[in-house]
Amino acid sequence: MIGKYENGFYRVTICKCCKIDLMNIPFVTGLPDIQWGEQLLLLKVINKRTGYQLTKYCPTSLYGNNDLEHTLVLKQDSFLLVLDDVWVEFDCQTLNIIHLKKVDIFGTIFAIYPYHDDYIMYGELSILRVNPIPRCGLGS
Repeated sequence: MIGKYENGFYRVTICKCCKIDLMNIPFVTGLPDIQWGEQLLLLKVINKRTGYQLTKYCPTSLYGNNDLEHTLVLKQDSFLLVLDDVWVEFDCQTLNIIHLKKVDIFGTIFAIYPYHDDYIMYGELSILRVNPIPRCGLGS
């Protein structure tokens, strides 16, 4: 399964893969120490202006990330990715984590959708409307 996202500046592709396929690809650092799924998510960003391509992989959520077409929201120079109850914003130029927030929700989050200046998170037992992650650094 592959999710593809594109704006005027970047093309982001996300797909599930096995650990054995990714021996030489860097791993995303800075994620919380929680129970992750057995597969991995391969994150690939192409800068459409320069052609520069960057690839990293990160763990899948234990229960979510089944519908990769709704797990990510591409903004101008970053993207939001939902991993269970963790909301992560990545910089498109470096694939480093800009912001990280644990969402207070029972169960897991399956999808995220932009809604005006906020986001709608569709979860196992809840649907939440949340404000964007404040640009003040990592933390919850």
